Amino acid sequence: MMEDIFWADKIASEVIKREKYTYLNKKYALPDRPTIKTSSSLSGVLHIGRLTDIIRGEAVYRALKDKGLSPRFIYVAEDMDPLRKVPKGVPSSYREYIGMPVTDIPDPWGCHKSYAEHHIAEFVDVFPDFVEEVPERFSMREEYKKGSFDEAVHIILSKLDSLRELLNGFRRQKLPDNWLPYQVVCENCGKIMTTVPIALEGGRVHYVCQDYSFKSEKAEGCGYEGEVKPEGGNGKLVWKSEWAAQWRRWDVVAEGAGKEYIVPNSAFFVNAHISEEILDFPSPTPIFYEYITIGGGKMSASLGNVVYPKDWLEVAPAEALRLLFLKRITKSRDFKWEDVPRIVDELERIERIYYGLENLEDKKEEKHLKRLYELVQIRRPPDTYTLRIPYTTAVIVSQVVDLNDEKRLKTVFDKMGYPLNADSLHILRLAGRWASKYSKRLVVLEEMPSEAGSLREELRSALRDVAKSVDEETGDLTKRIFAIAKSHNIKPQELFRAIYLLFLGREDGPRAGPFLLSLDKDFVKKRLKLES
Repeated sequence: MMEDIFWADKIASEVIKREKYTYLNKKYALPDRPTIKTSSSLSGVLHIGRLTDIIRGEAVYRALKDKGLSPRFIYVAEDMDPLRKVPKGVPSSYREYIGMPVTDIPDPWGCHKSYAEHHIAEFVDVFPDFVEEVPERFSMREEYKKGSFDEAVHIILSKLDSLRELLNGFRRQKLPDNWLPYQVVCENCGKIMTTVPIALEGGRVHYVCQDYSFKSEKAEGCGYEGEVKPEGGNGKLVWKSEWAAQWRRWDVVAEGAGKEYIVPNSAFFVNAHISEEILDFPSPTPIFYEYITIGGGKMSASLGNVVYPKDWLEVAPAEALRLLFLKRITKSRDFKWEDVPRIVDELERIERIYYGLENLEDKKEEKHLKRLYELVQIRRPPDTYTLRIPYTTAVIVSQVVDLNDEKRLKTVFDKMGYPLNADSLHILRLAGRWASKYSKRLVVLEEMPSEAGSLREELRSALRDVAKSVDEETGDLTKRIFAIAKSHNIKPQELFRAIYLLFLGREDGPRAGPFLLSLDKDFVKKRLKLES
């Protein structure tokens, strides 16, 4: 069995080596098909942050497979959740549906059967782009309708006093005696957040439909009073019961949850008690993780700062997002579009370590990064390393070379020492789209800037040496520029500023070596020699 040096492998071993329930003195038996469950609510926007659960859950699933098990990987759409507010881009008339399960709301765009189906389709369509194993899909609305939770509902309602006592142990204010862990879908208006269960009599839940206030919106009740049989699929368990019932339904051995659930009285641990003490099912091993923010804040459609999975794939490899999510799961992750080159650079460095092209003194960290690289890859890594243009270099090349000019590209690539293969062309296109959307555009000056005339002689002499160095066929031009600056007793940053001034009319710019090699050689030499 492989050494547990990576967090996903440690969780997999914890699942395998487990011997007892968490809270009861009962023997634990690993299911024949241990399940890793992932899920998402459809009441909000399905942005890249929602892929956190999928990608991290799949890492544990793969770790279990690598240890010789035959696990199951599932995705559950929490589609009985109510619509809480009308998102940007949806007609304001949809306020009438606030409080209704998202599966029962019509698709505003008219291309799917429901609001839920529209958003789920967009989300799951990208799964194959981000995970090796596409999870089995389940809908909570359909599961309730099929009767998959009837037994759990029956058990929970038959042990109502025990459940209420258990929950009161986690609460400051006791639950009322008529409290029921069941939400009914109103038979009159179809809303779920407006129904208040008032009694359980004769195996039926009696309820009344009345107004319910969310943070920013109100779901209007219709005043209807009725009764339903809870095992009929016309309602759902409340979350502090339903989560436990889900674990029992699918033999879940591990599931992800946000880091806020680590506290002992959180919904995860409350459901863990319910699972074991009410449903007699061993609570799963948690995969606690930190969420991703954007620019220091929460992604929000109303703020217009949402990053969709398809947006990521337009500018960066899927593996780079996997790296962002997998490297340290309990550390906060803040994302800005400007970070993409840095993230891809990190991925490329770990790739070199994996293939032995770069070695670390800390061999434990080296093993950790090699295992991280394996799990970051959507497909198993090939046996040999494929050389391609680095993303940061591609950002430069894509802005100054016509990507349709294969002859020019071949010349540039030959000078830089990179093959013009399919991988390099793919990176060029990604980097080009990123540069056009999110970077300071490179605009090469056609004429010599007037400021060139004020450059001191030491800089002029150094620039002439850089011009000579452009003709050299081997070596890193950026490193040669550093050496030239040293030989002229000039600070390197001063020489780089002069180069950027000559070509871009500003004092900053991209990595100078790749930038100069991307341009026409004769033009570069003439400009460096300060020839008009």
